[in-house]
Amino acid sequence: MNHYFDEFEDEVDEENDFEEPEPSGGWQSREILILGGLILGIIVVGVIFAVLIFSNSDEPLPQIATLAPPTKTVEPTATPRPTATPKPTLTPIAGWSRFAFDREEAEIWLPETYQGGDTVEYLDIVMLTLQTFVDDEIYNNWVENRINENDIVFFGFDTDNEEKVLTIDVFIFKEKIPADLVLTMDDYLNQMMDNLSESGNRVVDRQIVQLHNYEAGRIFVDVEFEVGEDITVRGRQAIYSIWQDDVMWSVLFRTSKEDFKSYQTVIENSANSFFVQP
Repeated sequence: MNHYFDEFEDEVDEENDFEEPEPSGGWQSREILILGGLILGIIVVGVIFAVLIFSNSDEPLPQIATLAPPTKTVEPTATPRPTATPKPTLTPIAGWSRFAFDREEAEIWLPETYQGGDTVEYLDIVMLTLQTFVDDEIYNNWVENRINENDIVFFGFDTDNEEKVLTIDVFIFKEKIPADLVLTMDDYLNQMMDNLSESGNRVVDRQIVQLHNYEAGRIFVDVEFEVGEDITVRGRQAIYSIWQDDVMWSVLFRTSKEDFKSYQTVIENSANSFFVQP
């Protein structure tokens, strides 16, 4: 106990007029105890009062929100789009035009004065374009009949032909080769030569050549054909046969025999530009 409590008795002698001197400064222990009791009593009363209020209320006591730790957002990894293997595009001569056909899977380049297109999907448009530039019903009918009777998938012609002389026509054939057929390129060329000879045509050259994209069998053959009423032209055809997977493509360039040499560079450049998407 504090030593100040030893100086006091429980009862005070009224006759004793001795007065305890007031402390010169600070709080006495009794005053501290009284003040502490008052504060404690106020706290107890406040707690009891709060409990009574909340216990009589219909509203639930407020809940303390529990915060979950933030979840790390994982950004999805972008899946790259598959890209097709880029195919070579060759412009043999500046100013030439690219022609796509066979559902955009095949292409060939021709001089910019040429028109034509896919004869499977757009035959009507191709023929209308031909009739617009070539006022020769016999020739136009011959072209349309040949396209309808053969596996021709592309036709192209030169529009720069004011003198109405034959420049270069381009026909592309697509022939399906049976998977069980035992055949070599030599076999195919020999068979083609036999068919041409039986039709009265004369084969003047036969070779296997290397183009930019493929190995090809090449045949030059002299033919005769009509280009107008009562007009027969001695022509020469250059035929390039290209074996791609199970398809034999034949690119045929037709011009007059006397102009063949002057057009031969154009023919070779165009043949080298032929490409089929694998």
